[in-house]
Amino acid sequence: MILAALDGLVRSGRVTGYTVEEDSSYLGAHVPTLTYRMYMDGPTSHLNLGAFACAMGELAMTMKLSRVHGTVAREGALVRSRQLCLTAEFAGEREIGAAMAVVHARFVAAPKVLTLDPESPLAGAAIDRVQVLPSWVDYLTGGEIEFADIPQLALSLP
Repeated sequence: MILAALDGLVRSGRVTGYTVEEDSSYLGAHVPTLTYRMYMDGPTSHLNLGAFACAMGELAMTMKLSRVHGTVAREGALVRSRQLCLTAEFAGEREIGAAMAVVHARFVAAPKVLTLDPESPLAGAAIDRVQVLPSWVDYLTGGEIEFADIPQLALSLP
């Protein structure tokens, strides 16, 4: 029933999409926490997850892998994706700082690909308009990520 209501919100355009997470405990973490998501389709995604897990395994206290199911609207239809989320918890600021340095050096491609420009940065690429959180605008224009303390939200359905 909840998924049908969420699907209705996506179809109507009131939301751009949603994810259903097997384990969202990281939202209430009491230690510095980093999550990495990837699509389950294709060998490149699997290699990226393995590389990320190896890099974080040197720095994290604990790591957990959980499934995530995503839904977005595309050309009038619902498109569903299967994803994995690796959650890494760190002992303190020094460790998560080192982890973020690894992420920026090895796993961030957004400034070269994503743009706020209405024209595609890649010839012939498809364009999907999205809403961008204010905390990401500076990053997408070449600045630093401005992390925000985002409160947990509860969804109330009619």
